Amino acid sequence: MSISIAGSADAWINSLTDPGVSSDVSRLAADGVLSYADLLQILTDVATRGAVTQAEFGDLQIIAAHLNVGVSTPAHAAAAFIQLVDGNPANAFWNGGATATALGNLAAGTSAADLGKLIGKWFLGSDMPDPALPADETPEATSYAAFTDTLYGSSGAPQVADVGQGDLGDCELGAALIALAAQNPGRIESMFVDDGNGVYSVRFTIGGDEVWETVNDQLPVFSGYGRLAFQNADSGDTQVFWADLAEKAYAQLAETGEIGLPAGKTQNAYASIDGLDTDDVLNNLSGGSSVVNYAYSDTNWNADKEIFIAALASGEDLIVNSYSGTRDSQGHTEFVALHAFAIVGYDAATGDFILRNPWGTDGQGLGYDVQFEASMNDIAGVDGDVAVDNANQTALRVLTIPQGYQDAVWVGGQEIVGAGSSAPVASWFTTVDGSGASVTEYRFEVAGPGSIDLDGATDLATSAQHAEGQTVVSAGDLSKVLFAGAGAAVPSTSTLIVWAYDGATWSAAADIAVSIAATALSVTPKVETLVAPSGTIALSSLFQAEGIGSSPGVFYDIEVASGGGTVNLNGAYNYQGGGYDDVSAASFPLLTFTAPAAAGITRLQVAVGVNYGWIWSAWQSIDVITGASAADAIQDFDDGRLAATQAVADTAAAIGANLDGLQTMLAAGALDGILITDNGVIAINAGQLKRDAGALGAIANSLFEVVASGAATYIVGGNGRTGTPIAVSASGGAVDLKADSNMALTGSGDGVFSGAGSTFTVTGGADQINFQGSGDVANLIDAGSAWDLVTGLNGATGTIDLTSAGANITGGGDTVVFSGGGNNSASLINTVSAWDLVTGLNGATGTVYLTNAGANISGGGDAVEFFQGASNSASLINTFSAWDNLKSANGASGTVYLTSAGANIAGGGDTVEFYGGAGNSASLTNTVSAWDNVKSANGATGTVYLTNAGANIAGGGDTVEFYAGANNSASLINTVSAWDNVKSVNGATGTVYLTNAGANITGGGDTVDFYAGASNSASLINTGTAPDTVKSANGATGTVDLSNAQASISGAGDMVDFWSGASNSASLSGTDSVLFNQKAFGLDTVNGYTSADPLSFNIADQGHLAISQSGASTLITFDAADVVTLTNVSVSSLGSITYHS
Repeated sequence: MSISIAGSADAWINSLTDPGVSSDVSRLAADGVLSYADLLQILTDVATRGAVTQAEFGDLQIIAAHLNVGVSTPAHAAAAFIQLVDGNPANAFWNGGATATALGNLAAGTSAADLGKLIGKWFLGSDMPDPALPADETPEATSYAAFTDTLYGSSGAPQVADVGQGDLGDCELGAALIALAAQNPGRIESMFVDDGNGVYSVRFTIGGDEVWETVNDQLPVFSGYGRLAFQNADSGDTQVFWADLAEKAYAQLAETGEIGLPAGKTQNAYASIDGLDTDDVLNNLSGGSSVVNYAYSDTNWNADKEIFIAALASGEDLIVNSYSGTRDSQGHTEFVALHAFAIVGYDAATGDFILRNPWGTDGQGLGYDVQFEASMNDIAGVDGDVAVDNANQTALRVLTIPQGYQDAVWVGGQEIVGAGSSAPVASWFTTVDGSGASVTEYRFEVAGPGSIDLDGATDLATSAQHAEGQTVVSAGDLSKVLFAGAGAAVPSTSTLIVWAYDGATWSAAADIAVSIAATALSVTPKVETLVAPSGTIALSSLFQAEGIGSSPGVFYDIEVASGGGTVNLNGAYNYQGGGYDDVSAASFPLLTFTAPAAAGITRLQVAVGVNYGWIWSAWQSIDVITGASAADAIQDFDDGRLAATQAVADTAAAIGANLDGLQTMLAAGALDGILITDNGVIAINAGQLKRDAGALGAIANSLFEVVASGAATYIVGGNGRTGTPIAVSASGGAVDLKADSNMALTGSGDGVFSGAGSTFTVTGGADQINFQGSGDVANLIDAGSAWDLVTGLNGATGTIDLTSAGANITGGGDTVVFSGGGNNSASLINTVSAWDLVTGLNGATGTVYLTNAGANISGGGDAVEFFQGASNSASLINTFSAWDNLKSANGASGTVYLTSAGANIAGGGDTVEFYGGAGNSASLTNTVSAWDNVKSANGATGTVYLTNAGANIAGGGDTVEFYAGANNSASLINTVSAWDNVKSVNGATGTVYLTNAGANITGGGDTVDFYAGASNSASLINTGTAPDTVKSANGATGTVDLSNAQASISGAGDMVDFWSGASNSASLSGTDSVLFNQKAFGLDTVNGYTSADPLSFNIADQGHLAISQSGASTLITFDAADVVTLTNVSVSSLGSITYHS
């Protein structure tokens, strides 16, 4: 844009007095234009002639005043000339892309060199901002490099993808540039003028006025490798120039003082725009007059969605500010805490807004979404607000005036009112009216606590408006209107709704969030705190804030007032500094306090604020006591040097060694408390427990309280207590460890209790009991799921009495008594050769876990588990009718000794020994492929019940019962003269393996395997309709006795004896001997007979038998009741027959 105002140029040109200036202007303005190049030529010529004379300076001022008279001058050139000649705060310093040096405004006497710098600043863009990174970034050297790209690249127009925020916290600027590129790209194009020599002029609009900055084509890069440092960082070349130049120009704009930056950020430096105000940036870029902020906490938040949709449709620019982060379903970052995003569109299909992150695409692959969709709920979920400018707005609107930055925290449109007090509302909002009309009336409504106080203003509301709870005042009375806060014990939130009327229409409603402070905002100390010298504690443990309720923006101020020590931020951000720490409630849990190295009292001053620091409590003193060593405290007490009570902080060993002295201090009122500084154990005896109970009770971080009640002294464990255990060495005395009605011993390592000849009653679990003598007793009660640990030291043993308790018991030789209850458990570990004795009293039962351990277990109904290892032994004694249950876990196995006992034994690989008595029973279940081994010792016998189980059974005289299932196996070994008895019940069957063994096998359907040896015997009895199967393996042979039995016999060399009964049958496969042992041998059948199978009858000679052919079979008849049928055999093919009597 050029300025050309009617009037004569001749008059003011003729008034120029310096010949050189006058000549230049007359020549250059002859065409009616003073261009950028013309003005640059005039200034360059002045500098060439040397220091600025008074005449030259006066002529330059005349030119600056008349650029709009009689000549046409581009706006950017006129602005640059005027700020150079008439002065600007930016002229105070010269940067030149490095550290600032003093310069100053133009004046008569200004040197040619300084004029050259001013020309560089305003016409050549060579006064470049300091490129140093902000202080909170990792230090890295930066410098400038020239780039020759075009403003908009091949597209010829600004694109949202052209913006990529670098190592500078100016996300607000990046988001605003994206919003303009999406909504008003023409506005961006109008911001830039290419001056044709690698120099560009960039326009901003501040307070309705155009402000121009001049930049050149050099951009900051990291010195070591040339990568761009700020806009479009991570790229070797920006490719597109406009966003980089806008950022550089905005950094230069900082030194003009026109963009409302806080103190300390008015230098010509990139660091000055690290953290900006969204509203300022939007207005300065878009040319709008104001920005409306819509906070997630607004009453009409969901209804605001329609405003945003309409604003996008009308070309307005929208930015979302987020205050916490989110991730998408892939784990990629979407919202970022304390970050700004541009709204670039609305997706009608999903009902969500399209947001773009100003980080851009250069950082792709770093785990964030450049562009994503977000709903109103999503924005509310990050405590977000939406800023909307009014660059294209023409209608009447009410705009809230936000509080701005308070302690570096943005407070969007929120006003603060004290409880029971009032505040004027006129400063809370403003209005804009594109029609140019003036506001004549205002209407108010309060949603929530509080009310409107007219304070002398006239209420113009109609009856209908009154019915809606509304108040109307004239524009002249607005200054009188107050918001009255309601009194409350805790802070509350309200909403003031405002409308404006311009004589023609009412505006849309605007919501103003109002926070009403509490009447009782305070800080309360929790407890007097004792710490070790140089010890560290969490500040949150020292006090609590009262009255904050649900107030937004809670902050804490902490100051070390006296006594020394340090408050550690540990990564929390300090918003204040200057001797005290100011942190947000979110960061407060990070803070700790480190005590001084010397004993004494540190006084902290603490205050709590709400509503982002607008309302604060009074300061509260918090005392932290640093303890002295036990020896020093006792010495000072003995020497009379204590002016007040003394706290002690020392190791457990030191405390234990000085208990008597500390007890004396306590009795004299000189001890202020004790703190254990390590994880040690205080070792005391029963005498000390009673004598120094008070001092023990003064230990602040002990796991136990020591309570004296009459003549008894108890150690009482507290639920959730943490700290130092007390080890009690009772030395023959009795110590009770109890839990009172409000406490229970829980957790790990609650206590370590030792004694020689002592009795411990321990209620609750997770304790450790050390047996030091041979007469120790531990009564363990109600351990719950946290078992106690019982250990014998130096070969000591004792008795463990369990009542609904569990214990891990290491070492052997102890006695375990299931004394009461049914939930007892004893895990026996590494007993070595000294087995433990486990007994159930009063009908109590329990579970015994064995880990490489042995136990004598008396009484029945217990569960025994071979828990780990292969060297376990369980000797079960007198179980009576309540059998014990044994099983193996974790691949463990063991030996079960039975003495007049019965046991259900699940799992395989175990050894069962009938150790004593004759009433033993072992029920073997599901041994799978690892058979159990059963043997008899000391002449004992027993019964083995098999349920889908296999067993190797050595020794004779036992009973084996196939109890259930069809996969049972019994391998009988070396029964000698006492055969085992095998029978099937419940339809179960199995296999009997015989190794030099004999067995009476009752019932049919079983398999008998002569497994090894030649002295096997199987007496088959009453097989019914299910014949047994007899086979030989490994070259073994044996004798099969049939008593009313049927058998299929495979292999050769066996003796088949038709022993008794009237209906035996043998099916032969191989060469066997067949014996009819009785004269009355019944009606027997032999299948598979050949002439190689010898027959033998217990009869004197053949004359007593009749041999005849009957069809295909041969009949050998003694009498009608005793006939042998050889099936499919002719008389002529008979082999040898032997007779004996």
